[in-house]
Amino acid sequence: VLKAVLDGGDAGLVVQIGSKEYTVAPQAVRPVSTEPSLDPMVIVRRAVPVPAELCAWLTTQDAKGCLEQVRVTAGLALAGAGSATGGILRGGAAAPRAAALTPAAASDGAEVPPDATDALPNAVVLLGSEPATKRGEMLLKVHLMHQQAVENFHARRARKVELLEALRQKAEGAGAAARVSFLVEAGLVGRLCGKGGERLKKVGAEHGVEVRVLDGADDAAPRTVIIMG
Repeated sequence: VLKAVLDGGDAGLVVQIGSKEYTVAPQAVRPVSTEPSLDPMVIVRRAVPVPAELCAWLTTQDAKGCLEQVRVTAGLALAGAGSATGGILRGGAAAPRAAALTPAAASDGAEVPPDATDALPNAVVLLGSEPATKRGEMLLKVHLMHQQAVENFHARRARKVELLEALRQKAEGAGAAARVSFLVEAGLVGRLCGKGGERLKKVGAEHGVEVRVLDGADDAAPRTVIIMG
């Protein structure tokens, strides 16, 4: 038999269990839960697959906050990151009573699969009534759609930043091509280039450089020769 009475003195809350009484400080008593009671006869489990690009995101605090919002809004008992076949993974639940509903309840002596903490979640598991799980799935899909757009944006940005960094290093000298130029009299250009530019091609092939001859302002003007490599 369990009954509780409030002592009028400073002793606090007195709890009687059977023939024994225990004194408990009022501030140590857990507040009454505002969550609706669970009816095991109407509980439905629904696993919503998550795109591979978002599996890592499911392990973040941002994802946990998102799942908690889905749980509260849809009226679910639980919403957590896990797998379609293995349930919710350790630390992936968003629910006030998650420890009593998931394998992560180590304090209750529940047995946790050896790979439960190492596997990357690929689904969101919802527990609640049939209407609640349907609402939760619809809300979750909207969140996942927006999160996918965010992930795609960051991926594109990362690629562009990487490209810009490569171009910057090349321009500043990390792998940048050396370049020299000089002027050649117009009458000597033919002898310099050779027939069909064969001398320029030979120099380029032997030394791994590129040789270009730029036209002058007119036929008599000197030509600019540029060597890059």
